[in-house]
Amino acid sequence: MREWGADGNLPCLGVYGVPDAWPHVQQLLCETGFDDNDEGQIEIVYAGELASIGPPASAPVEGLGVLRVVGSLGTSFEAVLGGEVVGAFEVEDTYGATNASLARWADVGNHWVDPVHRGRGIGTWLFRHGGEWLRLGGKDRLLAYAVERRGGTAIPTEGAAEAWNRYYARLGLQPITRTRRGWRRSPVAGPSEGSRP
Repeated sequence: MREWGADGNLPCLGVYGVPDAWPHVQQLLCETGFDDNDEGQIEIVYAGELASIGPPASAPVEGLGVLRVVGSLGTSFEAVLGGEVVGAFEVEDTYGATNASLARWADVGNHWVDPVHRGRGIGTWLFRHGGEWLRLGGKDRLLAYAVERRGGTAIPTEGAAEAWNRYYARLGLQPITRTRRGWRRSPVAGPSEGSRP
């Protein structure tokens, strides 16, 4: 069965899905048969100044090192412990290449710490390494994201948004919007292809 999709992606940093700031668009989609119930993902978008993110201190865990590598989305800072990567903070910082008004902005593309090593300061330490790198490159604003509700059959993330809110608040980032992705509808039944009135 075919489906139609809808999305509010704009050629602008951080604008995708259908943000809460567009209730008129959400209403229009619902009135025309679209919905994101159960299948759609809800994400929180955060923004802040890099000046609020302090420089990295010494490693929070003995033997922990950091590597700056090329990631799938941009520059990635990897936490390495005992020869194993236990966390990463990856940023995309090339927006000013095509739009000068975005030259000051960077975007968190990936940020994680292995569950076994969480709660030890590794994520914040990586975040601070990334912030220092971005400041050296002339960036002073940062966008980040957190999943509030996963779509479809993905593993649920109940309570994760509250944890991300607290985490990003400590680093000076604040939520600026929520956006809903995965708007779908079945096509309206009509004449079959090739039929004539």
